[in-house]
Parts: sequence; C-alpha cells; structure tokens
Amino acid sequence: MSRTFVISLTRRQDRRDRITQAFQTHHIPFEFWDAIDGQTLEITPEILHRFRGNDFEEWGIIPANCYAANLTHLQLLERCSQDNCPYILFEDDTQVIHPIDFDWGKILSRTDLDIFWLCRQEPTILCYIVWPQGAQKILDHINSIPLDQGLDWKYLRMRERGLVNWDILPQEYFHQIPGYDSDIAPGGYQRIQD
Repeated sequence: MSRTFVISLTRRQDRRDRITQAFQTHHIPFEFWDAIDGQTLEITPEILHRFRGNDFEEWGIIPANCYAANLTHLQLLERCSQDNCPYILFEDDTQVIHPIDFDWGKILSRTDLDIFWLCRQEPTILCYIVWPQGAQKILDHINSIPLDQGLDWKYLRMRERGLVNWDILPQEYFHQIPGYDSDIAPGGYQRIQD
C-alpha cells in the first residue's frame, strides 16, 4: 500500500486541471494535497530562522513562495514518517514525457530505500517516493541545519553525502520546465546581476 499526493495550490485550478488530465491519461491515481500558499503565509520569526542565510531573491525566487513550497514538502514528510506506507509525491507542474511502462509495485516493495527519485533532473523535489524511515531521516537532517537553499538542493546534498539510501528511474518519465508557469520563480531561476 502507498499513497500518492499531488502538491497544488488551491488557487491554481488551471494546474490542477492539467495534471488531472495527464495523470488520468497515464493511469496514475492520486489525491491533491493543498499546498501552503506563499501569498497568505505569515512570515514568522521561526520561518525566517529556518530559512536564514538564503539567497533566493538573487535567483529571482519569491522568498515567501519558496518557504511555502518547502514547508509543504516538510508537512508531507512529517505525515509520511508517522504513516506505515510510502508516499509518492508530485508537484502539480510535473509533466509526463514517456508512457509509464515501469512497475510501480516493484519499486514500492523495496525495503532498502529511503527515497526514490522519479525525475532525473537535478536538483529537484518535483516527484519522488519516500518511505516512512526515509522521511524521518530527511526531517532529522533538515531540522538540524538552516534552509539557506531550497529543499531540492538539500536533498541533492544528502544524496551526495550518502545520508539517504536512494535510487532513481533509469530513464526520464517525468519532467519539469524550470521556471515555466512558476509561482516560486516567475522569471525562471537565473541569478540577477546588479
């Protein structure tokens, strides 16, 4: 057993419609997880402390929207860590670019993994599978450091340092056009020069 969530802002019905159609076409059952909205997020001292030292604005990123997206993933990791099944997580701008011909059950039955990437782009939190023990490992690490970069970069650093047991699909099935129709970085992720 597993649960599949698509992280999506309630105000972005256009994206919800688009991913619903794509996932129905490819027979991917899911439920929406209402994302924290950076437009209404109260930026508390605790949030500022968690994301201290970031350079989001230098990259064209709207900080409140990035905070909200990262906090939403952390919410789901917290829930997964308390659940007894893996979670398959997608962001609502995931694009399916290849027919799904791999075996979900084979991946989900693995007991040696903390996290399995469904997207070959790096860094990314676009789509992945996380097991309860992996969610707890990630939370323990993330809660011990500042989020001076987004979770996508922190996940990549955890992989590089061997802090999680991970695997990845052998070919590209899911993709994202960085910055396209983004609430986080509307102009794309490019360092803004003075």
